[in-house]
Amino acid sequence: MECPFCIRLHNEIQLWKKIHEKYGTNVNYIFKNNQGVIHTNTKKKALSALCIKKLGSDALYIKFYNEVLSLSAFKLYSTNRIPTFVRKQKIAVSKFNLCMKDSATLNQFDLETQEAQKYQLDGTPGVLIINNKTRMYDTVLGAYPIENFIETVDSLLQ
Repeated sequence: MECPFCIRLHNEIQLWKKIHEKYGTNVNYIFKNNQGVIHTNTKKKALSALCIKKLGSDALYIKFYNEVLSLSAFKLYSTNRIPTFVRKQKIAVSKFNLCMKDSATLNQFDLETQEAQKYQLDGTPGVLIINNKTRMYDTVLGAYPIENFIETVDSLLQ
């Protein structure tokens, strides 16, 4: 969640919003953490997101992800903000801290990274596009213009 290209994909290209606008319920969006490139606090932010999901909900996970990337547009989101976010969501900070130290959380992060590597998503952003009916897939690696993603989705939907 510190990759400058991931931040660009989220804020400037607005990939998920534009894909949803174009395809509606014909596409699904699943975000998974991927330690494709090592940035200083990426892992801490990713583990925080996993704990927010575990102790809160999918919606809070998405809210945290959106906050981190949106507020990182001009200056990286400080990890000092995480406890404030957690408290505002009415998640017990003590439980959150235990979750952050739990090996199950780290294992989940590692599993998601391994899954990304299976599809050769070794950089960030790495977008895996799968046709749910045919199981055919393609990848887009990088923060390309929206047209690149639309072209890939269209080719898989044919």
